[in-house]
Amino acid sequence: MDLSIIITPLSLIVEAIIIIIVAYVIVKAINFFLNRMATYDKNVTVIYASKDLIAFIIYVIAIILLFSLFGIDLKGILVSIGIIGMGISFAAKDFIADFMSGFYIIAYKTLEIGDIMQINNSKGQITKIGLRNITLLTDLEDTIIIPNATLSKTPYIRYKKQELEKVKVKTQLPFKINIDEFKKNIVEIINSYDEILKTPKATIESIEIGEIGPIINVVFWVETFNKKEEYKLIITNQIRKLINEKLGDEN
Repeated sequence: MDLSIIITPLSLIVEAIIIIIVAYVIVKAINFFLNRMATYDKNVTVIYASKDLIAFIIYVIAIILLFSLFGIDLKGILVSIGIIGMGISFAAKDFIADFMSGFYIIAYKTLEIGDIMQINNSKGQITKIGLRNITLLTDLEDTIIIPNATLSKTPYIRYKKQELEKVKVKTQLPFKINIDEFKKNIVEIINSYDEILKTPKATIESIEIGEIGPIINVVFWVETFNKKEEYKLIITNQIRKLINEKLGDEN
């Protein structure tokens, strides 16, 4: 039995798996690096959009390498693509329109991460700009996905860039806890952080009464959009600690 007949296909499969794994690891590593950059770089719009573009390029290269590895004739495939290209382009016209609009938004900075915008009846803060769509976060914490091509067809409002970024932390207080005392304590904790602004003042907004107690928003402001998630997590942990301390005192 000719072992080369078995070994050759196995080696091709192993090489193919290696190509796929390497491409995946490279994309993940670049995404990790770009996410770290977004923490320190104000121009996060380009960084987030670059993730999609770089991933696309790397996966295309990986596919080309796989075709070459298995001896697939790329020229023949490209000719076939050219023949049915009209049909594909018609079917993918929305995808292409979104893609081109995304490049335009990024290149000319018509919108940026952190902007407040309104289109039709949807208003919110832009949390992500991709090559296909834009993600908005409303005041009610709802997420709205808007295809980029929609922005080229529909008038929208881009509100004046805010220097201050509002942060809301939603939590529920047990009935045992005094709201006024809790507010005083949490505001003191918030004000102990230098990067959290003292003006406007941190405060508490009442939302509704839940089964175990009032549901509230702890509200404060930071200087930049990049600091929102960091301090939202910090204050969330501080709120949890404060609630546990209050409940411990009651017991």
